[in-house]
Parts: sequence; C-alpha cells; structure tokens
Amino acid sequence: MFFSKYATSQIKADLQFGLMCYDYRIKPSIGCKKMNNDKWVVKLCKWADKNNIPVAAEKSFDGQYTDCLPRDEESLTQMTKLFFLSQDIAELPREIANLHNLKSLVIDNSSLFKLPKEIGQLLQLEILSVANSKLSKFPNEITSLNNLLFLDLTGNQITGIPRSIGNFSRLIKLRFRNNRISRLPKEIEKLVNLEELDLDSNEIVKLPIAISSLQSLKWFFIDNNPLSASSKEYVERSLLPNLVTNLWSIEH
Repeated sequence: MFFSKYATSQIKADLQFGLMCYDYRIKPSIGCKKMNNDKWVVKLCKWADKNNIPVAAEKSFDGQYTDCLPRDEESLTQMTKLFFLSQDIAELPREIANLHNLKSLVIDNSSLFKLPKEIGQLLQLEILSVANSKLSKFPNEITSLNNLLFLDLTGNQITGIPRSIGNFSRLIKLRFRNNRISRLPKEIEKLVNLEELDLDSNEIVKLPIAISSLQSLKWFFIDNNPLSASSKEYVERSLLPNLVTNLWSIEH
C-alpha cells in the first residue's frame, strides 16, 4: 500500500533545494548575543546549540531551512519552512512562537513527547509533521491552527483523537498511521475538505457513521485494524465506491 513519508510531493521538492549547513567551531549563541537585542533570539540560539543544530551556511532566498537554523533575527522572522529530518530533538522551545511567518514545520524521527503550548501561536502554519516521534497523546496545543492543510502524526503512541479535530476545517491530508487509536470522534465529519485519511495500523474496532460525510475523501487507509464485521461491511459497501482509489485489502 502506497504511503509517502513526508507531507506532500511539494515538501519532497522543497527538500531538494534545502540549504547546506556547516559545523561550527564556536558556539553561535555568542554571536547571537552581539547581533541581537531580543532575548527570544538568544534563547532560540542556545536551544539550537544544545541540540547540535548547525548554523545555516547562508541566508535562504525563500525562507526554507533543512536540518539547520539561522542565528540572526531577520532570517528567523522571515523563515517560512523549517525541516528537521535527522535531528534527535527532545523538546521545542517556547520561543518558536516568534517565527510568525512559518508555514511548514516538519520534525520527523525525533524524541519529542510533547509540543509547547506556544506552537498554537503559529497561525500561518499550513503543514505540520511530527512523524516517528514519541507523542503519547494528541497535541491539543495545535487545535488553534485553523489554517492547517496537512497534519502528519504517523508513528507515535497516540491513543485518541479529540473532538477538537473538527477545528481543522481546511485540512486536506490527515495521517495517524502506526499509533494506538481505538476510535474516531463524530466531529471528524467537519473535515469537509479532507482528501486523504490514513488510519492504517491502529486499534480501531468501529468506524463512526459520520465518516460518510467526508464528501471530498479520495484516499482512505484502514488496514491492520481489528475492525468489526459491521465496519468492514460498511467500508466495502458504502465508502469504497466513492473513493478515487481503492486502497482496501483487509483479509476476510
């Protein structure tokens, strides 16, 4: 069954143009103190140092940085895309809330077990991926991000989806593959723009009737769940005929 590791094909294209980073010999936070008066910039620099995140080799013309971070205020505030794909990050600093222009944030393969509440202030965020990390519950801190188009929480230990999932009315792709989710809330019906829903490899027994309200749904992944006989029948008879691509392969 096909499954893309990262957010969208656009993210993959973006990564091909990611900036090269260099290893530094002195702590860049020293330079931060001289260049910046704002305490949040200095704290963000110290966090980057602590997590061994390299300095960006040059300023990005499109505001994108991959596995590195600039240390000057101008570049930080103009940043639009930030990808951490190979950094073992254990926590995010509260100061991330100052990256007001951020539209894409990808922190995959990390040790994150929670997100700071300040992440909810990134109101321009459209793409958020915290895949293959250590989240044990759905991060309610993100429910204010009403502009999200893509949310990927694949490969965590999330056990439930809150009713506030209905806040993401603009969402197009939602991925919860490889978690421990046992049920879906009725409010999922509010995701009227949802085209892809990935629930593969969870603990779902019964699907809510509300899922039939997802008129925009084209791709649905539900394999490797202990679905009841009635839910299997519902998927096969009522849901699959409306999908563009048949991705159903449950063994009977």
